[in-house]
Amino acid sequence: MPDQPDNLDDIKKIPKLCAALLEYMKRIHCEENFFFYFDKGDVESLYKKYIDPQAKLWVNLPANLAARAEAMVGDFKDRGWPKLIKECKAVVKGMVEPGTLMGFYDSKEYEKYARKEKMGDPRKAARLLGIKNVKLLEEAMLAVAMGEDREADKLLKQLAREEHIKEEVAAVRKGLADAGFM
Repeated sequence: MPDQPDNLDDIKKIPKLCAALLEYMKRIHCEENFFFYFDKGDVESLYKKYIDPQAKLWVNLPANLAARAEAMVGDFKDRGWPKLIKECKAVVKGMVEPGTLMGFYDSKEYEKYARKEKMGDPRKAARLLGIKNVKLLEEAMLAVAMGEDREADKLLKQLAREEHIKEEVAAVRKGLADAGFM
């Protein structure tokens, strides 16, 4: 398995891992925390998107922070806003680390990310095999990596039909494996 950073800032440095975390957080219905933590917008837009109780991506903050925000609404030039936003983001970070991250590293989203990172580059495999449909090849390679043999065989058969490959699916799989792509 690839490294498992224990904080959001390190995860952000690995775009594919960050995307997998977002996918996981969407599935468990807490993506608002992800978006708020990483949003670099101005205080007014951050308030309207995440802190306002009517916000679509409302973040559940402690009552004392929410009350301080409500007291300053209307004056987004107030010097207290940057400090409050920083405190709110620290609270959100504390909610995500380590709890949500522990769940993420045990999730299907992380497993898919990790297996995909271990498999070879589908673009290189496509060039090697003379395949034009890289997306379908990538889906087949990922199915193999995830241990979904039936799905992999189905996708490889479809690929063989589309690309007019005469070899049997088993031969294509073996060729990819021998070349280090699966």
